[in-house]
Amino acid sequence: MGKKGLSVNTKEPRGRALMKKLVDSADVFVENCRPGALEKLGHGYAELAETNPGGLVYCSISASQYLSAYRSESSIESAARSDRRLD
Repeated sequence: MGKKGLSVNTKEPRGRALMKKLVDSADVFVENCRPGALEKLGHGYAELAETNPGGLVYCSISASQYLSAYRSESSIESAARSDRRLD
């Protein structure tokens, strides 16, 4: 089906350059960072959609809701917190 996955360190200049190059020709972009993390690095929807002239589907997945009090936690922190609540 032509599906490919890749992990890129966007904190490094080489990683940021590679990601921009890949997004230029991508149809779909899926990320699972903390809310706002990619925006801080300049890789939010607005920035990435500008570089993709054909249109980009941007899917952002988070372990917690964007408006939740726990939105800044990683998925590991959320899992640990939920585990403690089972006691």
